Amino acid sequence: MKRRAAVVPPGPDDLLRWTGVIEVKRVHEPPSEADGRRVLVDRLWPRGLSRERVRLDAWIRDVAPTPELRRWFGHAPDRWPEFVRRYHAELAANPGLPAILARELRGERVTFLFGARDERHNNAVALKAYVESLRAAMQAYEDGGVRGLCAEGRQELALDAMRQAQLGLRSEE
Repeated sequence: MKRRAAVVPPGPDDLLRWTGVIEVKRVHEPPSEADGRRVLVDRLWPRGLSRERVRLDAWIRDVAPTPELRRWFGHAPDRWPEFVRRYHAELAANPGLPAILARELRGERVTFLFGARDERHNNAVALKAYVESLRAAMQAYEDGGVRGLCAEGRQELALDAMRQAQLGLRSEE
C-alpha cells in the first residue's frame, strides 16, 4: 500500500517567498492575459455579471471588509483614511490571513478584482497596500535576522517597514 505524502498548507513563509506583482482592476473591465491570476476580493458578487464573463481564478470573501465596515464606509472618499485603518485592523485580526494569501498569491502577477465604481477608494486598493506592507515587514524581519539583530531589533525593522508602506498609501490619496 502506497503512503500519501503529507500536504503542508501554505503559510507565512510562502507569502514571503512570493515575488509576484499585485494589480488592482474593476471586475467590470474585460479580462486580459496581462491580468495573470484573477482574484475577486469582494464579499458580494458584483451585480449584473455572470461567472463566465468575469473569468475568475479565485473568489476570497474572507479578505473582504466586514458588512458593517463596508456599510459604514459607503465609498465616501472623506472616510477613506479611517476605512483603511479599520480594514487593516480587521485584516491583522484574521489569524488565517497569511495562509489564505499564500494560497492565492501565485504566479508572476495577481489582479485583485473589485466591484466598486471608485478606482482609488475601495477595499482592493487597501488590501493591496496591506499585503505589500505585510511582505515588507516580513522581509525586514528576515533581513534583521541575517544582520544578527535580536528579536526586538527585528521587530522594530518590521514595524518601520510597515509604517513606510502605509505612508506610501497615504501619499497616493
